[in-house]
Amino acid sequence: MWLLAERSNTALCKSGVAQGSVLRLLLFALYVAPVSDIARAHHVSIHQYADDIKICIAVHPHCLDNLSQLMNCTDDITHY
Repeated sequence: MWLLAERSNTALCKSGVAQGSVLRLLLFALYVAPVSDIARAHHVSIHQYADDIKICIAVHPHCLDNLSQLMNCTDDITHY
Protein backbone atom coordinates (compact mmCIF):
# COMPACT_ATOMS: atom_id res chain seq x y z
CA MET A 1 0.00 0.00 0.00
CA TRP A 2 1.24 3.52 -0.77
CA LEU A 3 0.36 6.55 1.34
CA LEU A 4 2.04 9.80 0.42
CA ALA A 5 5.71 8.75 0.12
CA GLU A 6 5.49 5.69 2.40
CA ARG A 7 5.01 2.08 1.30
CA SER A 8 3.81 -0.84 3.44
CA ASN A 9 5.74 -4.08 3.85
CA THR A 10 5.35 -6.88 1.31
CA ALA A 11 4.23 -10.41 2.19
CA LEU A 12 5.69 -13.65 0.90
CA CYS A 13 3.27 -16.08 -0.77
CA LYS A 14 4.27 -19.62 0.18
CA SER A 15 1.96 -21.58 -2.13
CA GLY A 16 0.48 -21.41 -5.58
CA VAL A 17 -0.20 -23.09 -8.90
CA ALA A 18 2.45 -23.59 -11.57
CA GLN A 19 2.56 -20.84 -14.18
CA GLY A 20 1.05 -22.05 -17.45
CA SER A 21 -1.31 -24.51 -15.76
CA VAL A 22 -4.75 -24.69 -17.37
CA LEU A 23 -6.36 -24.63 -13.94
CA ARG A 24 -4.49 -21.61 -12.60
CA LEU A 25 -7.00 -18.97 -13.78
CA LEU A 26 -10.00 -20.90 -12.49
CA LEU A 27 -8.34 -21.72 -9.17
CA PHE A 28 -7.19 -18.13 -8.75
CA ALA A 29 -10.68 -16.80 -9.45
CA LEU A 30 -12.18 -19.17 -6.88
CA TYR A 31 -9.51 -18.34 -4.33
CA VAL A 32 -9.85 -14.54 -4.55
CA ALA A 33 -13.65 -14.39 -4.92
CA PRO A 34 -14.19 -13.65 -1.19
CA VAL A 35 -11.77 -10.69 -1.35
CA SER A 36 -14.39 -8.55 -3.08
CA ASP A 37 -16.91 -9.44 -0.34
CA ILE A 38 -14.41 -8.38 2.33
CA ALA A 39 -13.71 -5.08 0.54
CA ARG A 40 -17.44 -4.37 0.15
CA ALA A 41 -18.01 -5.03 3.86
CA HIS A 42 -15.47 -2.28 4.62
CA HIS A 43 -16.95 0.07 1.97
CA VAL A 44 -13.64 -0.01 0.06
CA SER A 45 -13.45 0.07 -3.74
CA ILE A 46 -11.93 -2.98 -5.39
CA HIS A 47 -10.65 -3.36 -8.94
CA GLN A 48 -9.77 -6.82 -10.23
CA TYR A 49 -8.30 -7.74 -13.60
CA ALA A 50 -6.76 -11.14 -14.32
CA ASP A 51 -4.38 -11.73 -11.41
CA ASP A 52 -4.22 -8.11 -10.21
CA ILE A 53 -6.28 -6.75 -7.33
CA LYS A 54 -6.36 -3.14 -6.18
CA ILE A 55 -8.29 -1.86 -3.21
CA CYS A 56 -8.64 1.86 -2.72
CA ILE A 57 -10.41 4.56 -0.81
CA ALA A 58 -10.37 8.34 -1.15
CA VAL A 59 -8.30 9.98 1.58
CA HIS A 60 -7.83 13.71 2.02
CA PRO A 61 -4.14 14.49 2.68
CA HIS A 62 -4.95 16.60 5.75
CA CYS A 63 -7.54 14.22 7.22
CA LEU A 64 -6.53 10.58 7.37
CA ASP A 65 -9.48 9.43 9.51
CA ASN A 66 -10.83 6.93 6.98
CA LEU A 67 -7.37 5.46 6.43
CA SER A 68 -8.15 3.04 9.28
CA GLN A 69 -11.02 1.74 7.12
CA LEU A 70 -8.51 0.73 4.44
CA MET A 71 -6.11 -0.72 7.02
CA ASN A 72 -8.86 -2.83 8.60
CA CYS A 73 -9.81 -4.10 5.15
CA THR A 74 -6.24 -5.11 4.33
CA ASP A 75 -5.94 -6.82 7.74
CA ASP A 76 -9.10 -8.85 7.06
CA ILE A 77 -7.88 -9.78 3.57
CA THR A 78 -4.50 -10.79 4.99
CA HIS A 79 -6.17 -13.04 7.56
CA TYR A 80 -8.45 -14.57 4.92
